[in-house]
Amino acid sequence: MREMSVLGPENRLMMTFLAKDVDSLPLAMEEIRVLLRENHRLKDAAEDDFRMFDAGSIVSSAQSIAIILTVLLTSVATIVLIVSGIGIMKAVGAQKSSILFQFLLEAVLLSVIGGGIGIGVGESIIPFLNRSENFTVISSPIAILIAFSFSVSVGIFFGFYPALKASRLDPVDALRSE
Repeated sequence: MREMSVLGPENRLMMTFLAKDVDSLPLAMEEIRVLLRENHRLKDAAEDDFRMFDAGSIVSSAQSIAIILTVLLTSVATIVLIVSGIGIMKAVGAQKSSILFQFLLEAVLLSVIGGGIGIGVGESIIPFLNRSENFTVISSPIAILIAFSFSVSVGIFFGFYPALKASRLDPVDALRSE
């Protein structure tokens, strides 16, 4: 079976083996490792030129990633709430065009900062994911550009309507009703 990355082919062969039961898994993996090393003619001191993993380690890695994403999303939500509160405080007494500009500027800045943080987090997680030997993650400049552009576009698109709506409201009445 050949793997296909999002942005191009990766020429790797993947084999799947099934152990008799869970208890025999470590022994089966070691036997497969020995056979592959012999087949690849690797010397005793040489590192493996292949990767092996079991389904349990994939689940463990997925749980670790889920925890990291939960912390990241909570942090982003906190920042958004703080910035929104500051925006509302500044909006009291401002002109409609100033309110529209301010909310649009915040949408752009949050989108750019969020995209940058996403790239930073993604790039910093790659070495940890590759260390686990469960799978290989390769960074792609094109994928980074697409993700960043998407982040900024979504932020601007979904920031425009609320900005327009906010600029049409009387700030004092908006604060009373919300």
